[in-house]
Amino acid sequence: MRSLIVIAISLLFVTSINAQQRPNEDKAHKHHHVKRKVAHRHVRPAKVRRVAHVKYRNLPPRGKVVTVLPQGYRVVKHGGVSYHLHKGIWYQPRGKKFVVVKAPHRVRVKILPVGYKRIVVRNRPYFYYYGTYYTQVDNSADEYEVVDAPIGAEVDALPEGYEVVIVEGQEYYKLDDTYYEARINDKDEEYYTVIDSPENL
Repeated sequence: MRSLIVIAISLLFVTSINAQQRPNEDKAHKHHHVKRKVAHRHVRPAKVRRVAHVKYRNLPPRGKVVTVLPQGYRVVKHGGVSYHLHKGIWYQPRGKKFVVVKAPHRVRVKILPVGYKRIVVRNRPYFYYYGTYYTQVDNSADEYEVVDAPIGAEVDALPEGYEVVIVEGQEYYKLDDTYYEARINDKDEEYYTVIDSPENL
C-alpha cells in the first residue's frame, strides 16, 4: 500500500514539473519564429490591380506609347525637350512616336487640368491631377509649377502604371519614385497617402 502511495505522489510531481516547463517551451518556440522572420520585397505588374486607378481608367497609363497625339494638345518646352500636353497628360517624343510620362519637374503651366484636386499639406496648398502635383508660383500670378509629391499628401486615385510593392507583408503603391499607402476613411472609401520609402519606415 505504501508503495502505491509513493508511486502516485511521484507521478503527480513529474506531471507538475512538465506542466510548468511547457509554457516556457512554447514561448521559446514563438520567439524562435520571430527571430527567423525575414523582411522581403516583391514587385508585381500593376495590371493585376484595378482599384487605385479606377477614377482614371479611361485615361492612358504611364508608359503607353502612341503614334498619334489627341487633338487639342499643346507643346511645352522644358529642359530642351518639347513635351506635348493634353488635358493633364504629358507626352514625350520617342522617335516618331510619343510616350506618356510623368510631368517634368519644375515645368510651369498657365492652366490646371480639369478635374484637379486641391489638397493642403502642412498649411501649403497643392493641386493634384493624374499623379502630378502643382503649386502656384505666386499668389498673384496665374501660373503653376510641377513639384515633388509632398509626404503626407492624400489623394483619391493614381494613374495606371504604378507598381504594387510588398514590404514585410505590407502592400504599397509605387508611382515614378513616389510611394503611397492605401488607407480607408470614415466613409469606407480607399485613399492613398504619400509616404517615405517603406525601407525607411
